[in-house]
Amino acid sequence: MAFGKLMKINSRSMKRFEHQSEIKKGVFRVSLEKTQGKLLIIAGFVSIILGIVGIVVPLLPTTPFILLAGFCFARSSPRWHRWLLAHPFLGSYIKAYTEKRGLSKNQKYQIALFSTIMLSMTVFFKPIPMAKWIAAVIWFGLMAFLISSHSADAPVSKKHILKKIRH
Repeated sequence: MAFGKLMKINSRSMKRFEHQSEIKKGVFRVSLEKTQGKLLIIAGFVSIILGIVGIVVPLLPTTPFILLAGFCFARSSPRWHRWLLAHPFLGSYIKAYTEKRGLSKNQKYQIALFSTIMLSMTVFFKPIPMAKWIAAVIWFGLMAFLISSHSADAPVSKKHILKKIRH
């Protein structure tokens, strides 16, 4: 009989312990999600900064960092994800890739212009011949990619739609 009472007491205390550990696991899970969300937001902003720096630095790519920022914001903060998609310059990179359209012709022209300016500065101002050859190879490779890759259709303007309706 004493053994039966002991078993009841132990089973009650075990249930109480299991309940408390479940509560602790839930609190730990919530705090982990908050920490992960904050880290993803920080990673998103660092990616945006690196992407913007990549616009003017020829060997630092812009698009992968902007796409990484979109991924981080989509996983952590709907507010910052909406902001990034609505951004007039940065949002177009993400929209083009998520819709699988590619870069627009305007984006290709901008990339070609900026990379030509930056890489030509390397060629003209660097006395090291190897640096000049590397810059030339990068430029030819980038131009070949821009020419051969699929271009996104130009967005239809409101004026164009109104002209079609009138005629």
